[in-house]
Amino acid sequence: MFMTRVRKLQQDAKGSTAVEFAFIAPLLLMMLAGMAQFGMGYFVRNHMQDVARETSRQFAIGALNEAQAESYAQSSLLNLGINYTVDVVPPVGGSEDVTTSISAPMAEVTPFDFLGMFQNGTMQVAVTMRTET
Repeated sequence: MFMTRVRKLQQDAKGSTAVEFAFIAPLLLMMLAGMAQFGMGYFVRNHMQDVARETSRQFAIGALNEAQAESYAQSSLLNLGINYTVDVVPPVGGSEDVTTSISAPMAEVTPFDFLGMFQNGTMQVAVTMRTET
């Protein structure tokens, strides 16, 4: 009696798809969240790079001074709930280069940090451009 029930259960395939999906679903969701996290980080870094380049260019051609350049960069950055730090270094000494640096905490850049891998550190970009004379 008991052995016949065991044999019937071994041959019965009902529900096997649901069980297999239950094993695979967490892995698929983690991969999807990882792709979204990577995409968001890449987007934010690319945007920071564009803003730093444009700010350096505006400063280099003389359209902005140092204070204006920092506020220009802050206003150009997207408001995604990220606290950006902008630093514009004008030419000093005999240098003709202006450097714009933008950084943001990784914990604010990555929206889906389930494993806590990006709680520390900062995302940084810097652009150096020669001033036009």
